[in-house]
Order: sequence, then structure tokens, then C-alpha cells
Amino acid sequence: MLRSEEPEDSVDTAKRKYEKFVTDLSAASKRLETIDAAAEELVAANHSQAAKATARRQQLRQQWDRLLRLKQQKEKSLEGASSVELFNRTCDEALDWMSEKEQQLAAGGA
Repeated sequence: MLRSEEPEDSVDTAKRKYEKFVTDLSAASKRLETIDAAAEELVAANHSQAAKATARRQQLRQQWDRLLRLKQQKEKSLEGASSVELFNRTCDEALDWMSEKEQQLAAGGA
């Protein structure tokens, strides 16, 4: 049976994509800090749009917090996939070893 991608390959691919995502997320956090500072400046200056800026900032922060929660869920999912991958690999190695020993016994060697 031909498979286009082994499970461990798909886990590795998902991990690489996740690592890139984390890098992008880190870069975006700087942008959020800039937005926070700008909103604080508007509030400190009693700007006429300070309330709108604060509301917009809060909206961005809520979305950011949601994104961070999703990131944590994905991280846990990938950790679980890695554990399953390791388990499957260990099982495959044990089966290969047993097959080899069965062949040795069948051939008269031990």
C-alpha cells in the first residue's frame, strides 16, 4: 500500500509550520506593544478619540488572547502526536525484531 506521506512526516511538517507560526506570533507581539503604547498616549493626552482607541485596543487584546489560547491547544496537540509517533515507531521496531527472531528460529538458528 502506497502512502503519500508517512504519519511521522506529517507530524514533522506540522511541527515546522507551528514553529514558523510561533516566530510570526512573536514578531506580531511587538506590533501589539506599539498599539498599546499609542492607545495609552491618546488616553494620557485626553484625546477626543481616546475612548474609541481604548475600545479598539481591548478588542485587539481579546483577539490576541484567543490566538494565544489556540496556540497552546495546538502545542498540546503536537506533543500528543509526537508521543503517538514515538509509540508507533517503538511498536514497529519491536515487530521487526520479533519477525527477525521468528525467521532465525525457522531457519534452525537461535
